[in-house]
Amino acid sequence: MKKYGHVGMSKCGGIKNRQCFMFSLVLYATTLSLGKTNDITKMPTPTYAHTSKQMLSASRRFAANGLTPSEHLELIVWAEDVASRIEKRFGPLSFFQRSNPLIISAQNDFSMTQAKVIKLQNKTRSPLTQKLIIMNPDRVDEEDVLEGLCWLLMNRYLMAYQSSPMHKRELGTVPDWFATGIAQNLYPIQKKRNRQAIARLTEEGPIYSVSEILEMESLPYGQWRQKLYCGILCAWFDEQKGSLQWIPSAYKQWATGKPLTPEWLARQIGGIDSVQQLENKWQAWLLALSTKKSTELGSLTVDDIVELRQILHLKNKKWTLYIPENLDKPRTLKTLVELKKLTWVKKLGRQLEMEIERIAVGKSSEFQKVVQQYQRLLYNLVSGAKGFSSKENLKSLLLKADKSLAELEQKMTLRNQYMEHVIKRFEHAETNTFSPSLEVKQYLDQIEKRNDLPDSF
Repeated sequence: MKKYGHVGMSKCGGIKNRQCFMFSLVLYATTLSLGKTNDITKMPTPTYAHTSKQMLSASRRFAANGLTPSEHLELIVWAEDVASRIEKRFGPLSFFQRSNPLIISAQNDFSMTQAKVIKLQNKTRSPLTQKLIIMNPDRVDEEDVLEGLCWLLMNRYLMAYQSSPMHKRELGTVPDWFATGIAQNLYPIQKKRNRQAIARLTEEGPIYSVSEILEMESLPYGQWRQKLYCGILCAWFDEQKGSLQWIPSAYKQWATGKPLTPEWLARQIGGIDSVQQLENKWQAWLLALSTKKSTELGSLTVDDIVELRQILHLKNKKWTLYIPENLDKPRTLKTLVELKKLTWVKKLGRQLEMEIERIAVGKSSEFQKVVQQYQRLLYNLVSGAKGFSSKENLKSLLLKADKSLAELEQKMTLRNQYMEHVIKRFEHAETNTFSPSLEVKQYLDQIEKRNDLPDSF
């Protein structure tokens, strides 16, 4: 599993085994990777079991199994942190029993090529049983885990709006767009990333309307663009007048199995009288975010480059638990190439590949081109494909990737120096004859004619 540095958890990775823990109940399952919602299903059959014992959190609300004791501890501490962040906004979570915690179980299935996060909830409250299964945790996207946990926790609020007879018939569930949107706004770093990415996404299209997002009852595996829009929509709700007032009404709708409609939402949010006005206000807000982002140089910032450097810097604490303590070589990508046949190298390479793919979402095209160079290197390193994973080929790919990043850094430095020069000239201009916008336009016109620079500069 990827490390949880940006969602409140430091690590849960490099797992070889899984806990065999079968439910005897008929459960609701939402399989993120397959997009199945509320299908009655059986638990996956494990390949083999880990013998580690289950560990409970301090409040006994959460339990973890299938990992090592230290990883269990990190998981339950992280789960408690997620719960506390949700409670600060929505109030205390209910329906927890000390003898019946929410279980987070890590399992491996070597017949699967992908990771999968499965959200399980029993059909009736007798008592409430919830479980989050992380299949193949060394390959999972940690935000899928966060979103799955939020879905289960937000369902507990929904139960408070259902009567006891309803609990006996069928428990309600919140839609994925809502749980995902809440998850995407729990941590400041995610909120900042989403706002930075939305400008690029609105340029590339499609722009999802409020109506389209409300239809995202179930989100399949991946779907990063859709999930980002779910987060942005919930962030927009937070900025509206009376933003929290619509949520209790929404729970009343979901408690009876009714989905939210644009017409219903327009009536709930203050100052909006129609669906068209709702959509117009949403589009205007997105445009404002895009305009703010477009003031940054070519939509590429120094922070983008710094973030990429930090991920590739193997001395970062985020990656230390993958690397043997007795490693006597420099902790660099070059060392990974030299030790390419070792298991921990492949696991670390897979995590690096997924992490840089994530930060490239919504970024400038010139930045994405550099990221793609490193992705190509890491993919060949992990896959072991004949003819492409030789040391010679990997070294060549690493050299090209490092060169492209160095060139991008140099261009960014020159661009910043030029813009500082333009601003200083403007600040010291004695007449109105100097136009910084004209200077910028002339500069951009000149460099766009140079074949060695990307079009977006």
